[in-house]
Amino acid sequence: MWNYGFAYGRSKPRLAGKRMLWLGLAGVAAGDPTVEFMQQSLEGQLNMGIAYYCGFSYSAVGLLPDAEERRQRLTADGSLLIDAATIGAEREAQYTALERSADGLVADFLAAEPIPV
Repeated sequence: MWNYGFAYGRSKPRLAGKRMLWLGLAGVAAGDPTVEFMQQSLEGQLNMGIAYYCGFSYSAVGLLPDAEERRQRLTADGSLLIDAATIGAEREAQYTALERSADGLVADFLAAEPIPV
């Protein structure tokens, strides 16, 4: 719970000085141009809108595209395309890559020098 008196609103919130890694799952295809916009939007909302306000000493956001078995992407005219579901070995490879990406984000976070939010 991110409520008054716990996460914020005290002379020293209980979360002050803590570090936070936010991992966001996205159904969007990794190569879709909206991935960068999603990353920037999440960083603004989570790093500044929540982490800074709650006093975290460090906050990072990792976006994990290709998180769904049916990848989504936008066409140049803004139409949403949803691919057929991946199955079998292709699906296993997709989720193995997703897990590897998540592990990399966690490792980077743990190795990062805390830069205040």
